[in-house]
Amino acid sequence: MAKELEARAQDVHAVQINQGIKKAFAGQQFESIDDAQVFAEHKIQQHNDTAQAELGGFSPSQLYTLLHAPIEEQELIQWQPNISNTYLERSPILSIFISVKAYLKDNHAKATARGNLPAALVKYVLADFKKLLSEQEIETGYSRINKEDDFRELSCARFIFEQAGLLRKNKGRFVLTLKAQNMPEGEVFKLLFITYIEKYSWASEDLYPEADFFQAATWYSLVTLNRLHGKPVDKDKFAEDFVRVFPMILNEFQDDHYRSAAVQAMSAYTVRMVDRFWQLFGLVKLEGEIFTKGYQKTIIIQPLLKQVFTFKG
Repeated sequence: MAKELEARAQDVHAVQINQGIKKAFAGQQFESIDDAQVFAEHKIQQHNDTAQAELGGFSPSQLYTLLHAPIEEQELIQWQPNISNTYLERSPILSIFISVKAYLKDNHAKATARGNLPAALVKYVLADFKKLLSEQEIETGYSRINKEDDFRELSCARFIFEQAGLLRKNKGRFVLTLKAQNMPEGEVFKLLFITYIEKYSWASEDLYPEADFFQAATWYSLVTLNRLHGKPVDKDKFAEDFVRVFPMILNEFQDDHYRSAAVQAMSAYTVRMVDRFWQLFGLVKLEGEIFTKGYQKTIIIQPLLKQVFTFKG
């Protein structure tokens, strides 16, 4: 579905270009077809390189790259050449990896009957994980964890570790691969990040439609986040801006008796991109007074964002 949505966006883009060229050609006279062709190509390139408000402040060329190119070919976002372990330790998913790695170094971890991580390993990881949390966070979400299914971040991380080739089962026991034992933490973070985008099923944790375009829009979303220059932003406002730039995503959702397609799309985007993905990797935190409508509604950008990525423009 992501490719279909991108194709529709390209169709709209083509219409805009044709309209622009038609307007530019009005009143022009050319000595040859070649001259007209050169003029048209110049106008197309000019259009593609011009930032447009309806595209979130990006040019069509920039937007195409953000949606289609791997990070190695991105112009507006790249990995930092050197990622400090000091900041990486604040990343929940990397903290989990470090804890699992430490536990498996000295202990066996026999899979449960359901194939999950054993309770002893869960408790070990949780003890380290709580160091990243406030007392309120611990009391409201992490005080009654006894097994992997109770610990969303660990359960998700375990799947990512397996998909990334860092963790596997051998004769009923969880073991680290050779790659996991030797890879520097900065490289582990990058591998896990790309694996989450490209292999993990974002729709597996909720009942929203697949909407895999959200994953394709990761680099766009991160650059947009960075353009806030560290200012807190309301989660709904952030999602509204995304849907405004990509209205075709609404075709994935349907109105029901309780919520419109737009509200569902915005909710799915923030839950998957912000709540689960970015928080799991430590790029943002959510704030807002508990027991109010504003609970966890404000996105707070964390220092790790600039420590792992470098941005241009």
